Amino acid sequence: MADKKKPLSLAERRLARLAKQVAAPTAPAQPKAPKQETVPEKGEVEEMGCSIIAMLESPSEDAMPRKAVEEMFNSHELKVVWANEDHSWNDFQHATVLVTVKRRVDDALLATLPRLRLVAVAFTGYDHVDLEACKKRGVAVANVPGYSTDGAAELCFGLIFSLLRHIPMAHQHVRAGKWNWPPGNELCGRRFGIIGTGEIGLRVAEISKAFRVSKIIGFDPIKNEKFVAIGGEYVQSLATIFLHSDIIIICCNLTPATKGMVNRRMLKLLRPDSILINCARGAIIDQVTMTQMLMDGRFRAGLDVYEGLEGEELAPDHPLRSSDQPLVGLEPPQRRTMIAWLLCLQLVAVAGATCLPDAIPAENRKNLTNPATGQSYPLGMWIGGWASSFINSEVARIILQEKIGFNVRDMGIGYATVDGFYALTGCATPETIGDRGCDGVSVTYTHVNVEAWTGGYQPEWDALQIAYPDMAPINLGNMGYNGKTSFFFPSKVRDEAWETEGLNLDFFRGYNISWHDAAKYFDSPKAFDGATLRPCNETRLMITSAMKFYAELTGDWDGVEIVGEEVYGKCFDDHFWYPPACRSNASACFVWLTAGNGWDMEGTMQKTTSYHIPMAAATAKNWTLFTQLPKIKTSWFYWWVPDPTFLTLSPMEVIFPPYDKQAWDIGDKRTQATTTSVDIAVSRDLHILAPNVQNFLENWEIPMAEVNKMMMDQINTGEDAYQVACRWLQDNKSQEIWTEWLPDTSKCFPQFGLWNTNTQEFVADRQDKSFLECRACESGRFSEKFKDNDGDTYICTLCPPGTSQPSGAALQCEPCLFGEFQDKSGQTSCKRCIIGEYQDQKGQARCIPCVAGTTTLGDGRPSVEDCGCIAGSIDIGEGGNKSICNACPEGMTCPFSSSEHNLLNGTAKNGPDFVPAIVEGYYSTKDKALQVFKCRNRIQCPGGRPNTCGGGLQVVPCAECPAGQTWSGSSCDQCTAWSLIFWVISTCALFGFLTLAYYLLTSQVTAKASVMATTGMSFGMTVNLLQSVGIVGMMTVEWPEHLQGFLAAFKVLLLDIDNYSFSCFAGADSSLRYSVSVSFFFLGQAWLVLNYFGSKLLPARYRWGGSKAFSTMGQFWQVGFSTMSTVSLAPLTCYTHPNGLQSLLKYPNIICGGDNGHTAMMAAGLSLLVVGVFGFLSLCIYAAYMMPKWSAGDNRQLVQSFRFLVFRFRLDSWWYGVPLLVRGPLLSLPIVLATDYPPVQTIMINVILSIFLIVETLSWPWKVPLLNLMDMWMTLCLMLLVTGSALYVSVSDSGAMQNFASAFTTGVMGCIGAAMLVMFIVAVSALVHRAAMGGATEYAVFNLGSLVRSGFGLRDLMSG
Repeated sequence: MADKKKPLSLAERRLARLAKQVAAPTAPAQPKAPKQETVPEKGEVEEMGCSIIAMLESPSEDAMPRKAVEEMFNSHELKVVWANEDHSWNDFQHATVLVTVKRRVDDALLATLPRLRLVAVAFTGYDHVDLEACKKRGVAVANVPGYSTDGAAELCFGLIFSLLRHIPMAHQHVRAGKWNWPPGNELCGRRFGIIGTGEIGLRVAEISKAFRVSKIIGFDPIKNEKFVAIGGEYVQSLATIFLHSDIIIICCNLTPATKGMVNRRMLKLLRPDSILINCARGAIIDQVTMTQMLMDGRFRAGLDVYEGLEGEELAPDHPLRSSDQPLVGLEPPQRRTMIAWLLCLQLVAVAGATCLPDAIPAENRKNLTNPATGQSYPLGMWIGGWASSFINSEVARIILQEKIGFNVRDMGIGYATVDGFYALTGCATPETIGDRGCDGVSVTYTHVNVEAWTGGYQPEWDALQIAYPDMAPINLGNMGYNGKTSFFFPSKVRDEAWETEGLNLDFFRGYNISWHDAAKYFDSPKAFDGATLRPCNETRLMITSAMKFYAELTGDWDGVEIVGEEVYGKCFDDHFWYPPACRSNASACFVWLTAGNGWDMEGTMQKTTSYHIPMAAATAKNWTLFTQLPKIKTSWFYWWVPDPTFLTLSPMEVIFPPYDKQAWDIGDKRTQATTTSVDIAVSRDLHILAPNVQNFLENWEIPMAEVNKMMMDQINTGEDAYQVACRWLQDNKSQEIWTEWLPDTSKCFPQFGLWNTNTQEFVADRQDKSFLECRACESGRFSEKFKDNDGDTYICTLCPPGTSQPSGAALQCEPCLFGEFQDKSGQTSCKRCIIGEYQDQKGQARCIPCVAGTTTLGDGRPSVEDCGCIAGSIDIGEGGNKSICNACPEGMTCPFSSSEHNLLNGTAKNGPDFVPAIVEGYYSTKDKALQVFKCRNRIQCPGGRPNTCGGGLQVVPCAECPAGQTWSGSSCDQCTAWSLIFWVISTCALFGFLTLAYYLLTSQVTAKASVMATTGMSFGMTVNLLQSVGIVGMMTVEWPEHLQGFLAAFKVLLLDIDNYSFSCFAGADSSLRYSVSVSFFFLGQAWLVLNYFGSKLLPARYRWGGSKAFSTMGQFWQVGFSTMSTVSLAPLTCYTHPNGLQSLLKYPNIICGGDNGHTAMMAAGLSLLVVGVFGFLSLCIYAAYMMPKWSAGDNRQLVQSFRFLVFRFRLDSWWYGVPLLVRGPLLSLPIVLATDYPPVQTIMINVILSIFLIVETLSWPWKVPLLNLMDMWMTLCLMLLVTGSALYVSVSDSGAMQNFASAFTTGVMGCIGAAMLVMFIVAVSALVHRAAMGGATEYAVFNLGSLVRSGFGLRDLMSG
């Protein structure tokens, strides 16, 4: 019977037709009118219904004409668009396939091709394609690696022989007429090292076998079984290749991992006679180092490539051009280029082909859409690196693409199930043991892994679930069969034994040598060539722990050897271990074959000994022999299913007693090995991204017989997994299996809802299922259960007002949180309550406004407690919606949400910046915290919480020290005996000075000032100035701290002496101290009267005269008149507190009109005002009026009695003493009348001073001309000081303004100090130089220049 010809695949059939088209002769073209080619518009492309193929570059015309390429693609309804010279094209947005040879394909180019599904590289390598960018966009990349496999391999040997036999040199010598080149060497016996054992590397190895090389070693992370089968051996490190090879051929791809792999360290391992051949990519070798070492003769090389793309010329000045190394630029002939383009077309054709007749077209397939990020990407599939996984993955891929309609891309191939676990988790490097790259992952692009042997990796699976609970994969369960490892034998043996003697070899008991001779149906150990088996010392027979356990378990110590402390399995015939059943007669044994280092060797030994089976255990020398020996020898063999390796034998499993887990846990393997569930694992987010895909995979149930059927099909046809899977899916019987897996497109699951693909909207029923599918509910909707005649499904319902859904794929809408609302349906987020509103319940459609006068600190407030009085007001109610907001009183800061409770506690829920507080300089009590008092000194009232005083003060508002203490200016200090002594001495000294004043201030009145008069005037003027400054200091403005000390010192002359321990002398009671101050003026007069009458008891020369005594008494009250008037007006000088009460300016603890001593003070003050101020002033006015008459009547006693009033002034200005006397009370009067109005005080005082300045300027009253000028100067300084007070009426926050005010007042105080210094100089000059006034040597400065002495005197001026 003739062999059945293998059917061609769809792609191969298309390729064959295309090859015929290219090979067929072309008929002569008939002349036609010129026709300009046009690119179809978008609408035309859609009407044509064909795919657009974008060509980045053209083949050379002599290799393959452009027209031929177009015809090839057009015949398959593929429209070609060629790039312009600048590698752009006019219409590209519709391209689904991009074809390139060597032009770079990067992310920027991919961004211009939104419909692209495939990049087809008509070339072997694809290092010029941005694979990561393609992966992210779901674009497949394919090349044609086999189009020049033979050519590249043969070129390698051409370069090798050129170097070994010196062919280029010999050619040059012969042409030059020479015959003396070095002798050549043979290739035979050389050691070959091949880097990269793919198609080209494998072909190089096959050719080298023909030349009888001594050894072939290879280096490649991916092991090629065919390389091992032809005698190649893999090494573990690249350095081993360079150390132990005579000839090294580089055949690997250029990747980030291989770029620069052959570096200086590797090249230094080469010998001068070593040969390095590179037919791969130049960038794999460090070009600079290689060039230098070649020029130095460190090794020899044959180079087909250098660093750069193929087609680029080596620079003219490159050092390699002058070397004797053979250089060949690979330029495939026209035929090879044609094949490359044909194979490239095959890729495109396969990409566009479908398996199932009713398949969803590629252009209608969709990506997954991440509802959280909005990112779109294909469904990613991880493939196990074994045959059954390849086939099952193709079955899944075809159904997912053609029936469910998703774009699918391969994310990698893993040769261990656990690699797939990490890939599904989203790990960047799932195959890298030790660093899988899982940290920080939040999205996975791998979603499906069929044929996951989960049970064999349960610890790793569990560890992933713990380490990455949000990303770890989900096991959808068994996919229809279990995997297992066991003992197998060919089914023909079973049939033969059964037919011959009815012996059942399916069960282990059929092999018991005591009952049966099963060995006769198998080959004995002698039938096996020892060269095909591993020596015993290379197997698990050398593992002491395993062998010792075997002996202890079975008691078969004869089956082991004890060497010292080591226990080894006994070796027979160098390669076998014989069980007791046939140990004495090896011919009675049959063979069990395993691979590796003796997989399951100890389990086999336990079973054969325990069940008396005459089976010899042996290990195949390598994997290739293991796969071949059971096919040529009849034996048992170790195997696992599903796997195609021994399917042609129709293997039968030997059944042992059922699996005993407890026994296996301790190493007892005499029972059947357990099976492992073969599962389907998916990413954790697949049920959100594509619930119908997960439903399909959950329904997957394929019998192992069907998997074996497909694997046998692949063995028989030699086709790839796709063709085999496609044929199985097309089979009618198979369709009965897999069609049951397909999900109902209208049966949605939680987190999804019905979506109409025609109207592109969510719908609420499924009466017409034509365009329905399930789609994850978008943001603003939730998945709601819906029941109809077809059963349960889910619909995506708009979120009602008061709720939102931001993430999509949700089972319910999230109610708006506290402080939020939503007044519309279908919203993705809730709105925050605006400022002034709150919401203290979830799921509300509107917010609640705060009560009148209150607001919130910001938006989104969750509680009525967040409503607080606006800044500048304070809550006197119960807070929240019971708030009563009053204006913040003066002297208190009221930030947002201030309340009386917060004021008392000093805390606020919003933080320390929101605590209401008493301002520095103000005070309130705890029981009436909002009744604010104003203090006269910031030090005394530091502010903060109510009842806070500074320096130990007490009494409202921080105005008194406790009994026995006195105010020092910064704190209350304890009274001491020295304080009392000081005041006793001071009082005695003061009264003593009054007595002395009688003798100093009673000189004769003259027209011109005497020395003593000048001194007295200077002293009096200084005192008057200081009193005036003290009065100005009493103005109710905020003087800066550096001036308050000066002004306080001047106020001593106004008897403001509380800072000098006066309370230690006069008592702590303010009214009592005031009474003492008032009594001082009367006591002083009484003291002088007492002195007058007491002097009568003395001799006549010491007795006081009546008129002089009266003048002294007047002088006392005149000097203290400003003080006396200020003291008398103190009970009338009331300033107003923010709470409406009034306190005395000097005694803030005394409430005006109160019962705390103010009445007594009023009585004392009025008595002093009536008697001392008005009485004395009236007397002085009368005396000034009568003075001319008294002087004319020569009434010397009266004139002498009022000497104090006129002695300082010129005779024509005798009256000036009265206005000067009135100046002090007038300056105090504005402070009394406008205590709460500093601006009024400033204006009135300046008016008063201005009037006095004018009067003084016109009258020139003082006898000493210099004193007139000094008085006006001092008056002007006072005016400036008062004017400067306006700068402190409302203190500016501007630093520049504050600096100016401080500098101005400091300058004025400096002027006043200068005036005082001049007064002091005048007084001292008059005392030291008594002729300074009135003599021939008088100081001209006193008179402001020299006077004309002509006899015309002051009296003449007055008379005429």
